[in-house]
Amino acid sequence: VVSWVHGDDDADLAAMAQKRGTKKAVKGDLHATPKGYTVKIPFDLDGRRVLFVGNAANSNDMALVVAAHNGGQVTATDATKGSQLKIKVGHADLMVLITDEVHHVTTNTSVKIAKSQKVPYAVSSSDAPFSIERALYRAVTGMPAYEPTAGTFDYPTV
Repeated sequence: VVSWVHGDDDADLAAMAQKRGTKKAVKGDLHATPKGYTVKIPFDLDGRRVLFVGNAANSNDMALVVAAHNGGQVTATDATKGSQLKIKVGHADLMVLITDEVHHVTTNTSVKIAKSQKVPYAVSSSDAPFSIERALYRAVTGMPAYEPTAGTFDYPTV
């Protein structure tokens, strides 16, 4: 199992995306999307590395959302130990916790590590693409990590 892949430049990212059958989004073109995902919230990840905590088996679908927003490397982990999470969070620019896929203790540990390493994070209630997209937007813009259940945020639309 490869838990982390670090590309050297944009050419490596484009080659990896082509191998997966997706096309890399052109910088500045928020509507250039990989096959299978249409952007609903316009924002640019600007090549940031994203860590998903929970549901590593579904990382390809989550990577499509990241690629659609011009993101960099995507890592997904089911790690539960603090030492493993600390290393993975340290190599990420953003973190998204998928709460229906991890234990409460793992969520608390991940949040504590992200705060101590000053890594922006957000929480998604599921691994559905639009839920992931909303969480990424909140992490990038500095909005609250959790989406309120009673009300909704005013997300921009395409």
